[in-house]
Amino acid sequence: MVMNIDKLVFVSKCILLNEKNEFLILKRTNYKNDGTEGLWDIPGGSVDLDEDVNEAVKREVSEELQIDLINPKVFSVDSGKGNPSGQYMFVIFYCRDYDLKEGIKLSQEHSELKWISVNEMDNYKYYLKDNRIQYIKDFLNSLK
Repeated sequence: MVMNIDKLVFVSKCILLNEKNEFLILKRTNYKNDGTEGLWDIPGGSVDLDEDVNEAVKREVSEELQIDLINPKVFSVDSGKGNPSGQYMFVIFYCRDYDLKEGIKLSQEHSELKWISVNEMDNYKYYLKDNRIQYIKDFLNSLK
């Protein structure tokens, strides 16, 4: 089967880790009017046409949080059928090094942020699919 690249969507997200191995989650607002308001997510988003996925994650995190990532690393790559009839490539990075500048400032896309441990993950309802949440849990448990 040949993939239709006209309907291929790239997404890049990032697990931001602090010194306690907690990671940052963000509560989504209704900015897209897509029914995901109140769900928790990790920073990141769509890769623009002709944009490098590595640069996209830096841009997205900067736009959403007003911080600069330093040397994010790929953690997971996932692909599959998207909505309504396209394909997606989902790249998750992780990063411990970032420049907070003047602290985290949320964009209109998110209303709240929390640093949580892997043990607290089940207390939240996520925008991410369950298999991606499990990848993140497994990764965070490997850091212990």
